[in-house]
Order: sequence, then structure tokens, then C-alpha cells
Amino acid sequence: MENIIFISQEFSKAIKDYLLTKEQPLSGSLPFFVIVIRSLVFIYGELDIINPYITKNETNLGGFDSNLAKYGLDKESIDDFKINVSLYIKTINEMMKPNKYFIQIEKYLIDMFFQKVLVNGYSLEEVTEFSKYIALCDNKIMQDYVELYMEDKEEISKYFQSKKFLASHNFSLESVNSNVLFMEAYQALGYKENQIKNFDEQELYKVNQEVYQFFGIPDSEEDKNTLLKKAVNYYKKYGNRLTSGSGFIDFLLLLGVIITLLLIAILLVINM
Repeated sequence: MENIIFISQEFSKAIKDYLLTKEQPLSGSLPFFVIVIRSLVFIYGELDIINPYITKNETNLGGFDSNLAKYGLDKESIDDFKINVSLYIKTINEMMKPNKYFIQIEKYLIDMFFQKVLVNGYSLEEVTEFSKYIALCDNKIMQDYVELYMEDKEEISKYFQSKKFLASHNFSLESVNSNVLFMEAYQALGYKENQIKNFDEQELYKVNQEVYQFFGIPDSEEDKNTLLKKAVNYYKKYGNRLTSGSGFIDFLLLLGVIITLLLIAILLVINM
């Protein structure tokens, strides 16, 4: 069993080195890939990382891939992470700078960690502890690797801070129904705001049709929403819909009422 390669020859060696040095304090003297394995152990727990190595279970249930996916990392990212591990080790002697494989591995580790944070909750202490494993520009433990492999020494730091910011703020995305009319139109028919928000597309369509019919605005009108606003404003002011079956005619009627009221007001002023 010991001669069977787990994931890749490079990855197998990284885990073996981790097992030989795991009692040593975290320091810059450790090989980069020992720190990578320590990062994975910090995120997922040693059992989830080392047990698949012992059982040589990479892709089956309870294996390495499924363990890395438990906080939401997709299969494409897992496969790419493993490819970058192999390519990084194969290109160490080339001394490329920037080393794109090194940078991508670091970003994947950050993604893995903050996906865990989003599932388990944000802990400043845990975030601070994890930062010791990552090639941040002010991390003394990783400083040699930053100098060796990165031209933009703040690239990983900026990426880390952006993920940290998102994780530490409770953003929630709500789908907005683009077919929602303005609320006063619904209220005229007795609907409440929370009802409208909870309608699905089909229910909302039916209610919208009910609103247009109530205010006498036919489907053939091109600018139904503008006419609806005018009709609702009139309804609020005069207490009836003033509908003729045509939004355009209703608008002319409304305009005629306004002009009539203005003329009456002028006559009253003159007679005074």
C-alpha cells in the first residue's frame, strides 16, 4: 500500500513530509507544501486529509475530493487545486517569478477557509490563526515565499482581505421580481406589501392583470405603467378610478377635470 501514489507523486510526498514534521512549530523553515497540508488540516481537520491518504481514497465517498467539497468547493476547483499542486512542485527549480501555481494554490486555500467560515460562522480568532499559513505581505512565517514567488507582494493580501470582508459582513442576496408594480397600485385593491413580495411569478402576473383591469388599462396600451401611475394618483385624490376602458382617454378626461377646476378657481378669484 505504501508504494501506491495518492493523487500524485508530489502530493504523496507532501503528506509524508507533513507527517514527519507535524509536531514542529509552524515556521518559515518548513517546506511550502508541508505548510499547505497544515493549512488543509487546519481547515478540514486531520482526519479528513490524512485518512483518505492512508486508505488511498481520492474520489469515492469519504475520500479526499468529497472532504474538500463539504463546505461548498466545486469539483472543478478541487481538480484545478490538485493540478496546481503538481505543477508547482515540478516548476520549483525553474525559479519563475511570479509563480502562478504558487499564487493559485494560496487563493484556493483562502477560498476553502472562507467557505468554511460562511458555513460555520465568522470567528476573528480563527481568521487570525489561519492567516499564519498564508503568504500575506506582512506574514513573517511566509515572507521568504512571498519574496521568492511574487512580484506583487500584496496580491494574496488583497485577495485575503476581500474574502475576509465578505465573510465578516452579513450580506444577503434577495431575488427581485422585475414585474412588481409600484406598491400603491396594489394597496388600492387591498393587497399588502408582504403579500406581493411572497408571490411567485405566476401569482404576481395574475394580480398585475387584476390591477390593470381595476384601473381600466387594457393590455394594448404601450406605456401601461405610466398610465397606471396617473390613474392611481387620480384615485387617491378623488376616490374613484375615472376609467373609460382606454388609458389614453382616461388621461384626457383627467386633464379635462384639472383644467375645469383651474377655470373655476380663476372665476372665483375674479368675482372676489
